[in-house]
This record gives sequence, structure tokens and C-alpha cells, in this order.
Amino acid sequence: MPSSWKWKTIVLVLFVLASVWVLVPTFFTIKDGTWESKVFKKNLAINLGLDLRGGTHLVLGIQFDKFLDESLSRTSDELVDDLKKEGVKGVTGSVDESKDLIILTAENQSEVESIKLRVKSFWTNLAIEDLKGTTFSISYLPEYLRGVEQRALDQAVTTISNRVDEFGVSEPSITKQGRDRVVVQLPGIKDTARAKELIGKTAKLDFRIVLERDQQELVAMVEKAATTGILFDPQKERFSDYLDRLNDFLKKDIPPDSYLTFGTEIDEYTGKSTKIYYLLSKKDHVAGDKLDDAFVQQDNFGRFEVGFVFNPEGARDFGELTEKFKPLGGKRHQLAVILDEKVYSAPVIQSAIPGGRGVITLGGISQDPKKESTDLAIVLRAGALPAPMEYLEERTVGPSLGQDSIEQGALAMLIGTVAVFIFMFLYYSFSGLLADFVVILNILFILAILSFFRAALTLPGIAGIVLTVGMAVDANVLIYERIREELAIGKTARAAIEAGYQKAFSSIVDSNLTTAAAAVILYFFGTGPVKGFAVTLLIGIVCSMYTAIVATRLIYDWFLVKRNIQTVKIG
Repeated sequence: MPSSWKWKTIVLVLFVLASVWVLVPTFFTIKDGTWESKVFKKNLAINLGLDLRGGTHLVLGIQFDKFLDESLSRTSDELVDDLKKEGVKGVTGSVDESKDLIILTAENQSEVESIKLRVKSFWTNLAIEDLKGTTFSISYLPEYLRGVEQRALDQAVTTISNRVDEFGVSEPSITKQGRDRVVVQLPGIKDTARAKELIGKTAKLDFRIVLERDQQELVAMVEKAATTGILFDPQKERFSDYLDRLNDFLKKDIPPDSYLTFGTEIDEYTGKSTKIYYLLSKKDHVAGDKLDDAFVQQDNFGRFEVGFVFNPEGARDFGELTEKFKPLGGKRHQLAVILDEKVYSAPVIQSAIPGGRGVITLGGISQDPKKESTDLAIVLRAGALPAPMEYLEERTVGPSLGQDSIEQGALAMLIGTVAVFIFMFLYYSFSGLLADFVVILNILFILAILSFFRAALTLPGIAGIVLTVGMAVDANVLIYERIREELAIGKTARAAIEAGYQKAFSSIVDSNLTTAAAAVILYFFGTGPVKGFAVTLLIGIVCSMYTAIVATRLIYDWFLVKRNIQTVKIG
């Protein structure tokens, strides 16, 4: 008996024992504090997908228009700053949101050529065209714009994944669909409303200087706009769209580098809320995407708040902003903390803050301030979404429906497996029973691998296992037919088995590689359920090849050598 036979046997036995160890928590309840909990890992129990466990299915659409407006605004500011550094001092820039254009205006005709040369030489992602006189229109090149949209979609998927991970969902699925949609599946989630709020919240944090303006005057402006039909209806539009309409109406009444928004102030004694309007600077601000950490804490009065820490770059910008607007000659400035265009608080800057630390106070806004603070800290840590998102589809799968799927899937797998077992026994006799045994090993290995790598088992995954059962038997059929041919020409049992495995090997590898290639394509180009099927199929292919080529051969060798069997019956 060759030494390799012993090593192959040891490896096979270890695989079987390891698979049983991994799967025990799936089929048996492991209680904490018992000896079983010290031997088996509860977290290795197979995770069930949305269709088997129940949960929430969401489809979100990215609103690229707002994202593009903000991107153009940033580019306009950066372009103007760059031109001024190059000596073009009188240039100004603005954004035409209706046409997705940057409007650049030179102070005089002598600056025109310098602007054109700089844009064409160093801003290769922009196209510049003459409008009239010293005014130009600038737009993104189509290929760059497609890249911007793709990056926004990728960032949205990453951000949502980070938020879901912080939320503690087991085996979620977050995938792209088309060019502007994200599909989110959350198995086992019952608080759908909170999950939607947490996932869909843009969480764009900003710190802006408050410009001085009488509160009554701001109220009068908003009331005047309301008489023309500019009112906020959360059922019909986003808050940011309402602000755009409002500020467009007020553009003659407020400074050009400012905009109006509002926040809510809560009276600590009466609990009464009052809407407070703020006129904010567009230029003097620090973006909240430079945060390093965010966490829940309580102030001296036990009120919940969210503390935050900037990264080194953000700390520097925050320090410079507070240094610029620190109290001087009795004049004090407010720094508004803005989340998704709403002012959460506007403390007075007492001095420069070089450490890059701050606090967002929001405890009085919600009936559950602890939960709101926790959720806000989560979305700030995970990062802001690149653009507002809207829910296009929502489905909830109940646990009872999931249980029905499990039972029906298990029944289908049982019926298919039993039918294969009976056929193999009737057609191949003892060798058929051997093939049936390795099919059981195959299923054991597949489930163990899914469990060990924390992959979710879905209904398409069960279909993949059923298909793998047929593939595993197919490999054995190829081997058995080859052995039968060798026996027919008078070879001994050992020689027939040796030749049968050698001649069937290439056919088995070819057929499995072809199927594996299809499974890989399904995985990379498919969505949730299709990916689940592809993963299970790939694992099944590897396991079926191992059990058909190695496991059955070991058993045949054991009978031939250890039991000195001289004949083999194939049917």
C-alpha cells in the first residue's frame, strides 16, 4: 500500500471530522456556560439568507442631480482659486444648475487667453466654450462625468455597507443594480423603519459661519416666499430641493455667497419647539467628511450628544476657521453645525479650537435621544452618502414565508437525493452505494464550507446543492462506465479501476471547469440570489471532484488491498 494512500485517508478523515465539528451548532442548540459551548462555536451556525430567514428588501435610487450640482460648485471654487494663484485676479465663477454648467467670468479681455490656456492645459476633465465677451461656459467631459457617476455609486455601496455593518446585521447583501440603484437585503431585520432611516440618511455634515441678520427679517422673507407657493411638503420633495427653491426666490434679498436654512430650538423647561432661521456663509465652512471618529456621550446634565474628532487635515481647517472668527473687539460669531442641510446647533465661537474636537447637541429633538445619538454617530463614522437617495422598492419577507421556503427546499433536495440514490443502487449495485455514500460526504463538505466562511444559504443556494448532487453522481457515472469497459476486455479489478479513473479524469475535469466558468460569470455579473447560487455551485464543484476522484478511489483501494477483493461488480 503506497504511503500516499495513508495520507489521503488521514486528510479525508480530518475533513469529515472538521465538517461535523463546524456543523454541530447549525443542527443542535449550544447553550452558553455548558461544555458544548467550549467545544463548538455558536457563531459557526449557517446563516440563512433573506428568502429563508425573512427580513427586508430595499431598492434605493441615487439622485445624481444634487450630487452633480455640489461637484460643479466645488470645481468652480477650486478653478477660481487656481486661476487667481496664476495671476488671473478678477475672475469669478458660478454654477448654472439648470444646465449643469460652470459660468466663468473674466474681469477684462486681457485675461481671456490666460483662462483658456490654463483650463485646457491643466483641467483636462473640463470642456470650455466662449459664451459672450469675457464669459465662458465650462462643463465636465462626458467620459469624466460617467466616471463621477460610477464613483458616486461605488461610494454609496461602500457607505451603506459600512452603516449596515455598524447596525449589526448578519450576512447583509448590498449590491449595485444598473447605473443608479443599490439593492439592500437585510436578513432578520424587524425594525424596518429604523433600518431605512439609518441607510437612507445622507448624513452630510458641515460646519458654517452664521451671518448676522435679524431673525424677524428672515421670518418675513420665508413668509413672503410662502405666499408664492414655496412651502415644504416632505411627501412631495426633498428638503434640499425646497431649500433650493427658497434661496432662488430670496437671491435678491441675501448676499450672493450665502444661503438660508433653519433648525429647531427646544425649550428645556416647556419642551416647546421653535423654528429658528439662519443665514449661512457658502465660503467659510469646514466639510464633515474629514472626521476621524464620532461617538455618543452625555453632558454634565445627562443629555445625550455626539462627540466628534477631525482627522489631521480637518483639525487644521477647523482650527483655521475658528481662529479667523474668534471674538474680536466684542464681536462674536456663531458656528452652525449642519446635518443634511438642517442646523442642529449654532454655538458661539469662544476661542480658536486647534484640537479638532467638537460636540453636536441634539438631545431635545427626539423622543428617544439616545437612539438618535447612536444612529447619528453610526452614520458619521460610516461616512456621508455622496448624494441623496430615495426608496424605489420595499419588500418585507416574513419568517413564516422563510420557514416555508426552507421546508420546501429541504423536501426538494431530499426527494432528488433519494431518487438519485435509488437509481445508482439499481443500476450500479455495490458501486452505486459507494457513489451514494460520497454524495452524502459532498453535501456535508458543502454545508461545512458555507458555515465556516460565514456565507449565507439562500433558496437558490439550495438549488445549487441539488444540482451539485447530480454533478457528483455524473462524475461517478463516467468513472463506472470506464471501469465497466475495462472489465469487459478482460482486465483484473485493480487494473480496470486504475484505468477507469485515469481515462475518466480528463472528462470530469473538462465538464466541471466548464460549469465552474459559468458559475464565475454568474457570480461577477449577477445580483444577490444569483450570486448565492453561483457560490454554492462553485463550492459544490470543488467538493464533488474531490469526493468522486479521491474519496471513492480510496474506498475501492481499501477493499482491493485490505479486504483482498478480486472482483468488482458494476451493475
